[in-house]
Amino acid sequence: MLEFASRLALSLIINCLVLWLQYVAKRCEQLQQHISEKSYRLLLRTQDLKFCRALEFSHAGVHKVAVNADRKSLEIEFESATMFLKLCLQRSSKAFMTAMQTRRFKLKGDLTSIPWFAQLAKIVMPSK
Repeated sequence: MLEFASRLALSLIINCLVLWLQYVAKRCEQLQQHISEKSYRLLLRTQDLKFCRALEFSHAGVHKVAVNADRKSLEIEFESATMFLKLCLQRSSKAFMTAMQTRRFKLKGDLTSIPWFAQLAKIVMPSK
């Protein structure tokens, strides 16, 4: 039951994230430029594939898209939906790095896109 609730909460978080990115992209010229530079597709999933979402970043903006493993740029595979949810709620880059070091999630695909996503995060959530 906890895993189902975690998947449901993650769906809500990702929907909100997409709406937030769309909102910011309409108002921030720097983000518009960054997104229009290159198209990327981010696949977020759990090992058991019970949770799987794809986000596309392109000149058309930010959108949730159909999951197509062949078209991903970067894939983040999480150990479980519960672990993914806990990581999202911590909002800490240190927690993210610790989870990566302890192999609680794996990065797959085009790893050269990681700096692009890091820059995206800096634009959307500038440091105080």
